[in-house]
Amino acid sequence: MTDNPIKAWIEERRAIHAGGRDVLLRSSYELERESGIEEGNDIDAIVDAHNMFPRALDALNAVLELHKPMPVYEVAEMCENEDEDHQDSRHWEADDGTLICEDLPTGDTNCRWCCDEDGDPIEGPCFNVKVIQQAIEGATNE
Repeated sequence: MTDNPIKAWIEERRAIHAGGRDVLLRSSYELERESGIEEGNDIDAIVDAHNMFPRALDALNAVLELHKPMPVYEVAEMCENEDEDHQDSRHWEADDGTLICEDLPTGDTNCRWCCDEDGDPIEGPCFNVKVIQQAIEGATNE
């Protein structure tokens, strides 16, 4: 399980969906024959909705991955490790040319995608993730 409530919700839905495969992941003919649902109740739509649900979760995961909070690191100038191998493997250049040390996390996170009007990264979780979380909470609390 994950410490991200949205990811946890998705994982739980996937588990529930997987548990229903024996019942619903069938053709409309089988569902109609075995469930007693009459033909006029659009069995094809029921089967299609069940079969498409994992794709909806995949799309939601793709958006969350795009807006995944990434750790913020200090500049490498603050790094006290003089080892050349450390500098080669643990230092990397940011988009603005600043040299960063992966061994010096600040404890903050920024959305890897979103920026404010000045072009600075937005601290995570960003607005998009908050909107998704509110939408899920609203839908599940009804």
